[in-house]
Amino acid sequence: MRKLRFDDHNDLIGISDLRLGTNDFINTYAGQIGYSVRHSQRGKGYASEILRLTLTEAIQCGFSKILITCDEPNIASAKVIEKNGGIFEKTIPHPGFPDVKRYYVQLSK
Repeated sequence: MRKLRFDDHNDLIGISDLRLGTNDFINTYAGQIGYSVRHSQRGKGYASEILRLTLTEAIQCGFSKILITCDEPNIASAKVIEKNGGIFEKTIPHPGFPDVKRYYVQLSK
C-alpha cells in the first residue's frame, strides 16, 4: 500500500510503502515498511512523521509487529526508526549492497 505525502501547499514531501505481502526478500532485506523523503525536505522531521503515519496504517491493517530495515551507512534512517520505537535486532550482509540493519517495532492497538 503506497502513500504519497504532501505538505499544506500540495508539494510532494515523500512516500511510504506498507508491504502487505511477504516473500524472502521482504522478510530478509526490505522489511515491511519503506519510506523516502525528497532531498530538499530532509532534516525537517518529515521522515519520522511519515513513518509514524505508516505505522498507524499498519495497525489498521492488523499488523502487531513490523520489520523495518535500513542500509547500515544510513544513520539518519536508523535514528528515524529508533525514534518510532524500532528495536535493533541485528545487522546482516546483503551481497553486492551495503549491509542491512534490521529493526522491529511492536505495535499496539
